[in-house]
Amino acid sequence: MKSIKYLMVALTLTMSVFLSSCLDGSSDNTVSTASILRYSYTRVYFDASGFSYSPVNSTHFPPGSVGDMYYVQYQYDSSLVKSTTKGISITLLSSPICIDGPVNNTEVASTNAFYGIQYLASGYKPALFDKNTLIVPILYWYYPAETTDDLKKEVAKHTFKLYYVADEIKPGDTVLNLYITHQIKETGTESMKRTKYTLTYQSYNLYSALAAFKEVNNGATPKTLVIHGKINTSSDSLDGATEDKIEVSELSSSTDK
Repeated sequence: MKSIKYLMVALTLTMSVFLSSCLDGSSDNTVSTASILRYSYTRVYFDASGFSYSPVNSTHFPPGSVGDMYYVQYQYDSSLVKSTTKGISITLLSSPICIDGPVNNTEVASTNAFYGIQYLASGYKPALFDKNTLIVPILYWYYPAETTDDLKKEVAKHTFKLYYVADEIKPGDTVLNLYITHQIKETGTESMKRTKYTLTYQSYNLYSALAAFKEVNNGATPKTLVIHGKINTSSDSLDGATEDKIEVSELSSSTDK
């Protein structure tokens, strides 16, 4: 598959920044940017191609586990990057955000609709990081709270689960259907009016889903993943929401990392 080494994504609401292809740049070769990376036991991050990112500051190291996926905001010296470079030293600009989402093998009901599960204006759509890891851009409605603390509380209410239905997988299938759901856990009795939307990313480990598919299909992997999600561009209500379907057909060429 094509490497997503330089995939630029949006910061979450908790960082109070929205979509940017380059957070900052300067004439002294210092580049500030962001990537989706996998955390290693050596406290080093790796992208899909195996390129390494080694933080020189320990202030923002996450308490993550080996293999966790993170959104990482960082700086690096572009003059040190050559065609033969296999890794760079980076300075973390904030605490990396774990984007791992839960996966279920039975149906999970949504409570609210998404604004979208792809960002075609910038060419972002679901993609494989490696053969077992799916990255999904998610646009969702949120309540535009006025303070940072209230925004953090609002973001914490949203959960984006992925599920597959094991019993629906049949011999001879070439497509594996995956469903993204949006659940909001309200903490009060009053329903919040969510009038703004933002972009975040979620990572899903597909190991169990692919294993279930292989078990029914004599070890064969699906040729295509189809990602389903309930979309409403007017509000977060499921009333009037439509189903968006996006195909990912890179399984046979995705890296084994």
